[in-house]
Amino acid sequence: MTTDFTPGHTLVIPKAHVSHISDMSEEQSAALMHGIVRVTRSMKKGMLWYHLSLIHISEPTRPLYI
Repeated sequence: MTTDFTPGHTLVIPKAHVSHISDMSEEQSAALMHGIVRVTRSMKKGMLWYHLSLIHISEPTRPLYI
């Protein structure tokens, strides 16, 4: 049984490592969001239907769904 909305997924991962999203600089967080928007626009153009979920996991047991 699968719980995927679509077959496959895309990861947008920042180049610089930080322990928590709140540790990112303004420039890092802006660049990350810019990348997410670019990927989302590409997906929207190339697919008949898509579902977008932003998930941030900084600790193994506490995912943050945005």
